[in-house]
Order: sequence, then structure tokens, then C-alpha cells
Amino acid sequence: MQEVAVGNKTAINVTLAEETVGIEEVVAIGYGTMKKSDLAGATLSMKGEDLEKTPANTIVQSLQGRAAGVDIKNASNAPGGDIRIRIRGTNSTNASSEPLYVIDGFPIDNNNTAPQGAGNTAFSPSPLSSINPSGIESVEISKDASATAIYGSRGANGVILITTKNGKAGKAKVDFDYSLNLATVRKKLDLCNAEELAELTNEWCTNNSLPLIYDGVKKPLPKDLGEGTDWQDAIFRTALTHTYNLSVSGGTEKSKYLVAGSYLDQDGIIIESNFKRYGLRFNLDQTLSDRIKMGVNMTANHTVNDAVPSDGSGYQNDSPLWNALATTPVIPIMDANGNYVHNYSEANKILENPVSIAKTRSDITYTNRLLSSAFADIEIIDGLNFRANFGADLINSKRNVYVPNTAQIQALPNVGVASIGAVQSLTWLAEYTLTYKREFAGGHRLTVLGGYTAQGTKIESVFSETDDFFTNKFEFNNLGVGANPRPSQSNTMENGLLSYIGRLNYAFMDKYMFTGTLRQDGSSKFGADNKWGTFPSAGIAWRASQENFLKNSRIISDLKLRSSYGLTGNQNIGSYSSLALYNTTRIVMGGNL
Repeated sequence: MQEVAVGNKTAINVTLAEETVGIEEVVAIGYGTMKKSDLAGATLSMKGEDLEKTPANTIVQSLQGRAAGVDIKNASNAPGGDIRIRIRGTNSTNASSEPLYVIDGFPIDNNNTAPQGAGNTAFSPSPLSSINPSGIESVEISKDASATAIYGSRGANGVILITTKNGKAGKAKVDFDYSLNLATVRKKLDLCNAEELAELTNEWCTNNSLPLIYDGVKKPLPKDLGEGTDWQDAIFRTALTHTYNLSVSGGTEKSKYLVAGSYLDQDGIIIESNFKRYGLRFNLDQTLSDRIKMGVNMTANHTVNDAVPSDGSGYQNDSPLWNALATTPVIPIMDANGNYVHNYSEANKILENPVSIAKTRSDITYTNRLLSSAFADIEIIDGLNFRANFGADLINSKRNVYVPNTAQIQALPNVGVASIGAVQSLTWLAEYTLTYKREFAGGHRLTVLGGYTAQGTKIESVFSETDDFFTNKFEFNNLGVGANPRPSQSNTMENGLLSYIGRLNYAFMDKYMFTGTLRQDGSSKFGADNKWGTFPSAGIAWRASQENFLKNSRIISDLKLRSSYGLTGNQNIGSYSSLALYNTTRIVMGGNL
């Protein structure tokens, strides 16, 4: 920006100066930041303001179509449903291929913390669905070994680093936005209506020398049936998603804050399915002195997932979608008395009314999540910085399921099934790092990082199920009413990870870059004779566009050639895979369990 005094001048000459945008920006990397131009590894950076241009309900959805080499697909079509992400393809055949997510420096173990549920196979919401994408400042995706080896045994599937928004110095700023999204079925399957199905049925009878079924006596003639019931229309709807975001930010040069609240209400295109998310976020950066800085990042969310099996399969093939494609259009949704009409075949097989499945069964999951971290930065001497980072990720989830005794379940009698499942997960983090940065005469730039980290997770779960209910009035609120209680289940899982990390970054004349990384991980998941793993990497880069023969090129604005080699690991193998475990089997002997 230039400021020119006008005075008595009648003409002002201003020359615009070139500014390189994007190349010199600072991006997040594992345990620190770096100039984008100095990166030797394959890292893709995206700004939150660009992600906000496409409305999205989850962090992963906001990345779709924006990252080269990153494949993102829906794993579930349900509201709040899981999304599968693969960086440079599937990397494991018997362990998870999910990348590691790091939110404000906190590595997230994206474990499935959904409680058990009886009588339903509705997909559980993604653990990441509790994070509001509108609060993102930037996203960096690390793809090669040079960029991910700093995360060692968790880096084989790539790393996604997410930085949330912070307050900026200045007067208090209030931001509010609202979005409304509509979703509908793009194309229905072209199925027979009632008249067409009756005609085909009569043709089958004729071809097999059997009496006609739709003969005008036992059942109406085909021409009298008309269109009948379109079961796809009966279960599909135009689904609305309402999103509200409100934030207040501001502060001084020494104290910056941001407080944000959000609300998401997402209907599914199958009736009765819904996902709600209530969120609160608080970020504070405090400068205590010229050499000491502290900060707090906290995100709290409450989600309610009202699930309906929506992916074409369910309990004994008992889902609205599957049944809508298989139920005859000849029968109505309800009879004259307001009772649901089900599809009974001549072989006495029952196919439950798709609308009945969606409206009479309950599968509700409540989840509370608190993700918080606090850090302290101390500049010991010029260029030498010590950072301590502590965090916790607490998840409490409860799932209530009830299948009424009016349900026509193929494999079970009409008895009613209720269950309550609960999961509590706590992940804690402690990190200590030293970073030394120095620029030397002649265009040399050096950054050295060393540190120690520890992280642990404990997950506890309980599950209780009862069936044979004489009334549907209590649903899952009184399991004691059921005449056939099943054995309760409980489980506890713990794991821990200790790590030593080191990294050296060197740049010369903004042309030549080198990154060397070493991490040693000790994981409780590893076998007794192989508790520790060592993960080195090295990467080099040549920024050819800074050479004299390309510096003033009108064709090439920036050109970098890079190569890297390293080892990364995948510890998503289960907490006790290396151990012999007890199992319980119940048998009946002499009439006794």
C-alpha cells in the first residue's frame, strides 16, 4: 500500500508493484509452521474462506473435489453419515486406511465410538461430524513420506492438519451467516405400478397353467387397480438443511479472542431421518511478555442422530429403501382403520411396510464431545523456542433403540426389542518441543525441531438389550418391562503412544531445500518383541523458477521439482491384536445355561 500527499497536485503518478501471492504464505506442518516455498514434501494447502464457498455439513465434505490425489466418497447416505477419505489410494488390507486428523495440533484417533444398537443397522454418524467446518482457518494435507514421517506410526495413510480460526486485533467483530440447502432424489427406479404388476402376475399364472390371481373375484382385475402405491414417493422427500453460525472476535495485540456458536439441522431424504449439531467454540491467544505466549482452543458439541437404515440393507433386509423396492404397489400404506398394511406373500413370507419401518422404530444417538488444548510458547533465547502443548478429547455417546412388537421382522416373532448402549472415550495429549530458527548470511535458512510426546486413549462401553414387550408405551425407557432380558455387555480398551521426534529444514537462496525427519514411536499396540518403531525420511526440492534463466519467465510463475523417501507406519490394528484374549461362549447343558 502507498500513501501519497495530494496537496496542490493536479496529477498523481502511481506505479503498481508486483506481489507474489501464495508462494510466501506460512502453512501448518507437523509440530510447527513453514513458508510454503520451503516445503520439500508433498503438502496441499487450502484456506477456510475457499472451503466456505461450497456449503458443507462436515469437515471432510468441504474438501471434496479440491485436493489432488485425495479420494473422498460417502460411506453412508444418512444425515451426518460417515465419509471415506483415501490419500493416494488404499494403503492397507487388514488395518484402517483412514488418514490421521490433527486439529489445532491435537492428533485425533478417529475411532468409531458409536454405541451398539439392537434390531437395527442404521449407520452411525462420523466422529468428525461433530466438528463445524465453518470454523476452519486452513487445511493442509500431507501426502508423501517426507511430510508425514513426523507422525511415524500414524502417518502411512497421510495426514490432514486442520487449523481453526482465531481472533484478530481490533474492535469486536460480529459475523453471522445462514444457509439453506435442499436435497432430493436425483432419479427414482422405474418400477411397475399396481396395474402393470397385476398383469405380469396373471401372465405368470397363465404360463404355469395356474388360476389367475387378479381375476376380479378373489382380487380386483388389473385395470381396476390403477397406479397403486409408489413406495419410493412414500419414503422419499425433499430434505432441508438449515445451518446457523454466529461468532464474535477481536482483542488487542496482546490478547485476541474468538467465541463462536453454531447450529445444524439436517433432514435426510428418507422420512424420519435427521441429524442435529449444536456447537460452541472458544479460542484465546494471550501474549504475557515479549518472550511468553499462551493460548487455549476449545470446541464443545452436542449432536442428535435420529437414524433410519438408509443404505439398502437392514435388520434381516429390513430397511425402508430395500422394502420400498420389493413391496407390491397393490397394497395401500394404511387401511381404513389407520393400521399399516404389510406385504404377505402366498408363501406366508412377510415384507414390512417401508413407511412403518421409518415411522414406528426408534434409533437415536446422543453424543457430547469436548475437544480442548492449551499451549505455552517460551522464547528462551533469540531463535530458540520451547513449546508445551496439552489437550484432551472427551466423547460421551448414548444410543437408544426400540423396535415395536408390531414390527414384521422376518427372523423373529413380533415381540418388541429394546436396547441402550453407551460409550465414553477419553484421549489425552502432552507434547514438549524445542524449535531453533536461524537465518545466516548468504541466503542460508535453518530450522531444527526436537521433542517428546505422549498420548493415551481409554474407551469404555456398556450395552443392555431386552425383548418380548407386552406394550410399546415405554419403548427403550424401561428395559425391565421386557420379559426376555439378554446378558449385558461391557468393555474397556486402552492404548498409549510415546514418541521422540526430530526434524531439520534447510533452505539456500530460496532455491534448494532439504528436510530430514526422524521419529521413534513406542506403542502399546505393538507386539512384546517389537514395541518400538523408527521412522526416518528425507526430502529434497529445487525451486527452478528462482534460477536466473526462469526468474523473469512470462510462462512459468513457479516451478519446483522435489523427491522424497521415507518410512511411515500404520498402528490402527486394534489395541490387543498381539495378545491372546479370553472369549465367552454360552451353551445349554441339561436344560441349563
